[in-house]
Amino acid sequence: MKLIEEIKKQSHATILGFLDKIQDNKSIYSNETDQFEHHVAKNGKNIIIIAPNEKEAVLLLIDVVKQGTVELADEERFNEEAPLYFCESSTRISPIWLLTCAAQHLIKSCERAGIGGVEVGCVVVSNSLFVNYDDMYDIWNDMGVIVFHSLKSLEKYHFVTNKNDNLKGSLLYHTPMRDIDRLFPPVPSFPLDSFQLNNDVETRHQEELDDFGTNETQEHYSCEGLKAEILPPIKNPLEVLNRLVGCTEIKKRIYDLTMLSQYNQRLKSIDPNAKTHKLPLHSLFMGNPGTGKTTVCRIFGSLLKEAGVLSKGHVVICNRGTFVGNLFGDEESSVSVVLREAKGGVLMIDEAYLLNSNHHADPGKLVLPLLMDVLADENQRDIAIILCGYKKPIEQMLELNPGLESRFPNRFVFPDFTEEELLEITRLQTRSYHYSFTRLAWITYKCIVKDAYRKKEHESWGNARFITNLLDNIYIHHAKRCVISNVEDNIRLHKITVADIHSIQIPINRDKIGFI
Repeated sequence: MKLIEEIKKQSHATILGFLDKIQDNKSIYSNETDQFEHHVAKNGKNIIIIAPNEKEAVLLLIDVVKQGTVELADEERFNEEAPLYFCESSTRISPIWLLTCAAQHLIKSCERAGIGGVEVGCVVVSNSLFVNYDDMYDIWNDMGVIVFHSLKSLEKYHFVTNKNDNLKGSLLYHTPMRDIDRLFPPVPSFPLDSFQLNNDVETRHQEELDDFGTNETQEHYSCEGLKAEILPPIKNPLEVLNRLVGCTEIKKRIYDLTMLSQYNQRLKSIDPNAKTHKLPLHSLFMGNPGTGKTTVCRIFGSLLKEAGVLSKGHVVICNRGTFVGNLFGDEESSVSVVLREAKGGVLMIDEAYLLNSNHHADPGKLVLPLLMDVLADENQRDIAIILCGYKKPIEQMLELNPGLESRFPNRFVFPDFTEEELLEITRLQTRSYHYSFTRLAWITYKCIVKDAYRKKEHESWGNARFITNLLDNIYIHHAKRCVISNVEDNIRLHKITVADIHSIQIPINRDKIGFI
């Protein structure tokens, strides 16, 4: 669209002057429509249709609100409710969303009238200050709307229309628009505590270890004086994998390994003498805390069990403290016990690089060579060893142990979650407790997450763990408010309000001791 492209080139300072040029151009048809009265306008003004020709139109909304209005814009719809804008004392339905609905309706009206291929653009000029304008810019762009805000002179602005019906663009104005009330039903009232987070049909418990959660419980395990943790295999691991937020590349690679295993099984069932491919089991999981390493480790072990590669599929979680005892020589016996308990499943060593310090007398340095013996033994195929930790220290550890790198053919890098993925994790975790947010509480919560995400420090950032800790803090404040207020209604007991939303401290980087 030529007109829309020209409007896109304008700034907040030039847009009104450009609109003046349009109204002075006698070859461009324009008219003010009352079709959307009581639906879009809050100030007596209606949408202005600007049509340079019979195939191109711009819907212009001159959005004049009370002088000095500052608003928080939100285009998300929950429970099929219209999105709302928030200011200090009131709310209103998003004028931008309503304008996009009007554009869609105009296109459908043209199609019903036999006019195809019509392009409709949307422009909003507003004197309201949208405090999150920069954050909403891409969202509005995806909606097909160009927004100019904080135009202080807009209250006195008047667009003079050119209603010359001899112009080709007049065809779009006179297109029948009979079903407008079906598009915009009477505007409902939106009290601030009426919003409920979308709960879908899924009621399955979503609290997985490492911030994803299954309905399995973790077991704290100790044997022969060793501290470790054992996690049983999970049911339907492929389904759990598909439900994980993010981890797109990791999902694909694990799926590929599963397919190779199933191929081997099918090959053996057809020809027992066929030579099958060796499935690489030992892996490196590299990423920051809270990115899902432990959860994926459980899924990995469970999938290998289902594929018949591992006999049990459980996960034994260890760290430096598991192997390094008080007496010299404990390391060898510790490795032996841990390997025996992990047989048939996955041995996960968290922060494995802490076993590889530069100090010549560090007993932890004996652990990895002992594991190397197991990795080199082709008869020890009923175990998968996974080294976990930050990406850079893991890579440094491999450089110091040339023989180690080839023993771990699978490398999985777990990226930090995006801001939107953190919000999706929030939805999953709150859904498991049947909580819902009021609309204002959800807006406040998103602002806290956004601020924390902006201030995060790479290595100390908790990712999904930050969300879990934030929600735990909110649950406590919510519970305290409900008890003090003697809330007994089930809906209110599960409704998180803005009074419950409290931020927590964002983790900061601390100096590390040991390897690195």
